[in-house]
Amino acid sequence: MEDNSNKLYSKWLDNDLPPDKKKEFETSSDGKILKKIVEEVDTWKVEPLQHNYADLKNKLDSQKKTQIIPLYRRLAIAASLFIIMSLGFAVYKINFESTEYATNDGITKNINLPDGSTIVLFPNSSIKYKNYNWEKDRTINLQGNAYFVVSKKGKFEVQFDNGNVSVLGTQFLIENKGKSSTVRCYEGRVACTLNNTSFELTQGEGMSTKASKFEFDSHVSNSGDEYINFKESRLREVLTSLALTYDLEFEYNDVDLNKLYTGRFPKSDKIKALEQVLIPLGYSFVINENRISIK
Repeated sequence: MEDNSNKLYSKWLDNDLPPDKKKEFETSSDGKILKKIVEEVDTWKVEPLQHNYADLKNKLDSQKKTQIIPLYRRLAIAASLFIIMSLGFAVYKINFESTEYATNDGITKNINLPDGSTIVLFPNSSIKYKNYNWEKDRTINLQGNAYFVVSKKGKFEVQFDNGNVSVLGTQFLIENKGKSSTVRCYEGRVACTLNNTSFELTQGEGMSTKASKFEFDSHVSNSGDEYINFKESRLREVLTSLALTYDLEFEYNDVDLNKLYTGRFPKSDKIKALEQVLIPLGYSFVINENRISIK
């Protein structure tokens, strides 16, 4: 029965039924439904394939353009922002971060500051200063011990745990350990504050948290002198003078830096100067460029 119906439908669709059979089928319930379906399908509009393909291609090309152009823009903006941020970070590091130096046990280090001042940093010590506006704000933070030779370019201040030292152009030594601090002025004049007590020190004067103000032999020579003289000066101070005169750094263990030295050394002969200071005190030394190892 089903096969006969399918054949009938097929013949009607192919317009292959006799007129009487066609009229009979179209008045039947199945014929009415099939006729209505065919009439609805005939109203559908199908565009030519070539035309549809062209529209589809144009639409896809348009989508590609609207996607690719913003991507390039995003990449360009991202690259520009990266460059700006990198430059900004570099400028920040150069100008606004701090410069730090530190020494280990048995090591001294010569440090040249941007203004031409020099620091001899003693073992187990550190300094820190801000790079920004250094010429107008020459402030050093010190932990430990250091000797300063300051250029005359305005105010220069050293801050440490127990106080601070302000100078205009001079040479001075700061020894700072725990609650004990000592300041010695070797040249010029310094304003010193220790534990909220202020003094003005000139050449050959010192100040400490234990003994307040005192005098000592500053051993600083005039520029025309051939020798630098010392009288009962501690080895720490003599080594500092050697370091500044010959741009040396010292390395040592089991060396008594408080041992007193009386004598002199020449300004123009490094080896002879080292011999005249160290050998009388019972020490030998090894030279490796500007690094001197004391034994």
